[in-house]
Amino acid sequence: MGPRLNEQTSTKSEADQSELAIGLLKNFTFITFQALLDVAGPIQTRELCRKYFKNHGEAGALNMQKWLGAPSDIPGTFLMGKLALLWQRRDFLKMVHPDMIYWQNTSCLYEHAPPEFCQLFENVTTPAANKVICPDYEYVCDMMVTQGDRVCSGRVSVKPGNPYYGHLDQLPELEMPKISKEEIDFWTIQVLGEEWVMCTKAVLDHDDPGHVLDLLFRRMKEYGHTMSPILATKFGVEGNDAMAIGRLFDSINAIFQQFGPLISSNPQMIEKEVNECPFRNATKEMCMQFEAFGNGICEAINPEFEIVHTEAMCAGDGTCRRIIRRKALTVSKGKRSDDVPNKTSSMTEADLLIALKMRLAKGEITSQEYDRLRERLISS
Repeated sequence: MGPRLNEQTSTKSEADQSELAIGLLKNFTFITFQALLDVAGPIQTRELCRKYFKNHGEAGALNMQKWLGAPSDIPGTFLMGKLALLWQRRDFLKMVHPDMIYWQNTSCLYEHAPPEFCQLFENVTTPAANKVICPDYEYVCDMMVTQGDRVCSGRVSVKPGNPYYGHLDQLPELEMPKISKEEIDFWTIQVLGEEWVMCTKAVLDHDDPGHVLDLLFRRMKEYGHTMSPILATKFGVEGNDAMAIGRLFDSINAIFQQFGPLISSNPQMIEKEVNECPFRNATKEMCMQFEAFGNGICEAINPEFEIVHTEAMCAGDGTCRRIIRRKALTVSKGKRSDDVPNKTSSMTEADLLIALKMRLAKGEITSQEYDRLRERLISS
C-alpha cells in the first residue's frame, strides 16, 4: 500500500493520510481481537491466534533481513530490532551491561491494545522473529503498560558459546540505513493490515465464528458511527445525500489505497468500481467488516442511506462494486425468502436486483433461491 493521493484527498498531506490510515487500521485490529476475546476468553483466544502471531514474526524477520541486508548474528539482530522500534513508534531507552541489555519504553503503537494482544506479540511474535534471525538471542518482556505497569520493559541476553556472551557492552553498532518517514509509515500500515487479517482468520477458526462475527460487525458499525463526524471534518465533507457520503468514502478508500472508476453518481445513489485493493486476496469477512464500518458512517450522516458491496474481489469477483444508496429493501426476521416486492413498488428493477444480490452476499438466501427469485422478479 504505497503512498498515493487522488483528487479527493489532495488537500491533505501524505503524512496526514498515513497517520489516519494507521489509526483506523490499528483500531480495526483491536476491535476484531477484542470481539474474539469477549466470546472465546483469553486462553482460547491465545491458542487461536498463536500460529498467526508466530508466522507474523517469522515472515517479518525474513522481510526485514532481506530489506536491510543484515547478517544473521547479534549485531544484525539489534539492527533489525531498531527498525522494528521505528514502525512501532516506540520511545526507546536502553542500558547495556556485559551480560544483559535492559530496555524500556513509555510510548508505543500498541499502548491501547488489549493486554492479551501485547502478550501474544511480545511472547510469540518477537521470539519467533529473533529465532529466525539469530537463535542465540534471548528476549524477555517483563513489564507492559497494557497490564497496568508504568512502562514496558524487558531484557536481552545471549546464550553461552556466542561470541558476545559476557561482552554485550562491546557490541558493535551497525549503521542504520537512511529511512524516510514515508517508508516507516508504509511498513507500519503493512504490518497493521496484516495483523487485522490475522485476527480475522483467528475469528473464523473459532467453533462458532458466526457468534463472534455478529458481535464484531456491530462494533465495527458503532466505530463507524463514532468516526463519521471526525472523518467528515478531516476531509472537509459537508451534506447528507449520496453525493456527500460518496465523497467521504472516496477519501477513506484512498487512504487504504483502494481505487477504481466512478460508474454513476446522483444525490440518491453512487456506484463505484474498485479494482485496486490491498485486501483483494483476504477473506471476505474483511470486506464485511469494512461494510459494517461504512454503514455506521452512513447511519450517522443520514440513516436513510446504506452502503452495500454487490461484488467483492475477496469473495471471488473480478472487481468490487460499492453502492451508496437509499435503503431499498429491509428483510425482517421471519420473512420468507421468496417474498420479493413487485415492480409496482417505488423501487426500480435495478434496485430490487441489487437488494436481492445483497441478501445472497449476506447468506440470507442460497444461490438456488437467488436464481429463482431473480427470474421471478425479471418476469413479473
